[in-house]
Amino acid sequence: MLDAAALLVERDGLGTLSLREVAREAKVSHGAPRHHFGSKAGLLTALATDAFEAMQAAIVEEAGKQKDRSPKSFFEAVGLGYVRYAVNHPGMYSLLFRRDLVDPTEEGYKQSSDAAWGMLNETVMALSEVGFIDKKETPMIAALSWSVAHGLSLLTTEGRLADRFPKLADEAFARRVVKMYVSRIVQAN
Repeated sequence: MLDAAALLVERDGLGTLSLREVAREAKVSHGAPRHHFGSKAGLLTALATDAFEAMQAAIVEEAGKQKDRSPKSFFEAVGLGYVRYAVNHPGMYSLLFRRDLVDPTEEGYKQSSDAAWGMLNETVMALSEVGFIDKKETPMIAALSWSVAHGLSLLTTEGRLADRFPKLADEAFARRVVKMYVSRIVQAN
């Protein structure tokens, strides 16, 4: 049912998703989603939990592509993996932050959300440990970095970058923006 829901969210967006439609797509009885998840919010919370875990996997995959294992390279991988996940799964990405649709107090959701945040936060802390970032600035750098990755993801997935930079706005452009941001943050500190 989660696979069916993910397919529907990616194909049609969140606005039209219903438990009945998920059941039809999953080829289960119309009552199965409610029985298993309790409500649409329960289903979407489970789906968002899976999405956070998939985003973490994209970050880990990106880290595996880095030539070196330095904190700077992992910092870059966090941003690149984050944006790549958003670009490749815009519907699921849009669900991650919809607190009006999910139960943010559900334990699995909280754990997966915290783990995703932890990847960025630990990377920023590692940068401070090797002297690239002042320890006092780590909360601000973490917040700024998340804001940049999130904003870049939204602008890319919603086509706003393509409106302004039609010849540049693609995943390669987003990658260059992340790399530039990382080099500026590390260089400035």
